[in-house]
Amino acid sequence: MTTYNRGFRRFAILNMISAFGPISRTRLSDISGFRPATVGEVAKELLDDGLVAETGFSASGAGRRRTMLEVNRPAIGAVGIAIASDRVSAVLATLDGAIHREETCPRSPGADSCALAAAIGERVERLLKAARGITVVGIGIGEPPYDPAAYERHVPFVANYDHFNDWVRLELKAALTDRFRLPVHTLSAVTLPALVERQFGAVRDARNILCIELSNGIGASIIAGGTPVSGANGVAGELGHTVVDLNDRQRCYCGKTGCAELGAAFPELVQALRQAMDRGAHTELTYDALTPEGLAEALARGEPLACHYVGQAARRAGTAIANAVNLLNPEVVVLYGYMLKLGEPYLEAVRSAIRENTLELARGFEICASLDLESKTPLGAAAEVFSRFMRREEFQWVYNMTGGEETP
Repeated sequence: MTTYNRGFRRFAILNMISAFGPISRTRLSDISGFRPATVGEVAKELLDDGLVAETGFSASGAGRRRTMLEVNRPAIGAVGIAIASDRVSAVLATLDGAIHREETCPRSPGADSCALAAAIGERVERLLKAARGITVVGIGIGEPPYDPAAYERHVPFVANYDHFNDWVRLELKAALTDRFRLPVHTLSAVTLPALVERQFGAVRDARNILCIELSNGIGASIIAGGTPVSGANGVAGELGHTVVDLNDRQRCYCGKTGCAELGAAFPELVQALRQAMDRGAHTELTYDALTPEGLAEALARGEPLACHYVGQAARRAGTAIANAVNLLNPEVVVLYGYMLKLGEPYLEAVRSAIRENTLELARGFEICASLDLESKTPLGAAAEVFSRFMRREEFQWVYNMTGGEETP
């Protein structure tokens, strides 16, 4: 006879309520195989802890009406922290995806690490004080990603990946754990956008998600088979440094030639336009108009130089994305980043290039755009806290029983 420890039963039932709720105790016993008395005991514990709520009665079936159970999402919270090159953003979020409060503080490359840790600690303390009626189950920190705009060309490419993440993992994590007595998790920032989409986005039922950033660089955030992919060193998704043109002899800052980022990322697009203007290309564009908003206006009126170079950038980005689609076979591709401000002509050109270069067998996927995903990355860190609190990876089989991925 199979026996299960108390913790296993608790988390199995909690995840079943998450995946199938609202659900009755009788139905939980049916699908779990646990005795009704065991289910009732565990359900009472979860109710007493505020993790589960009774939400009414079943509307069908013969006999006595059954009380339904559901995860108490608005009452379970986490702090999510995302560190960018110029700022730190932190949010207090609940399991239903609501952001109850947000705090930010500036970050400069040469800032004193102790001062930055203290500033982050103050923001976290304010967030926790705002958590009235919310049980905070942990703190998540997204380690800062590499930002092409901060690249220093006078030092080797590898040296630009500094040891700041070691400070996050070893010092900041320890300081927050000691101060707040909560579980603190660090995770690769490349997974944050996909984690937001998986747990709180419009595609939350998808188990294979590809989020593509179109901004200072071309980056990918990946969920494969329901699991976030960060790679051996936490730098998976460097889509901009995949080679898409062997005939392009322009050297990328990474040291290679033919990278997707050359001409596709916004700084490279602006450089190409400036060079064309400096060579005397006939155009109505001015240097001041070389912004996402200025180029969007130029595209809307059909300005030839803007249409040519933006279209070229879109095709290059779309080709790289199609390569990733052919490799990973996602259900959905989410485009985000400030280059979306270039407007529908740019977006349509990217979509067309993706479709044109994708294998026929892999074409059953959706392409959507998110204008605010970039600002929601702290929510991805909170989402991972929820996942670890629920021991989601261990109980992934529960969600597989539903036929699709569900938000915990």
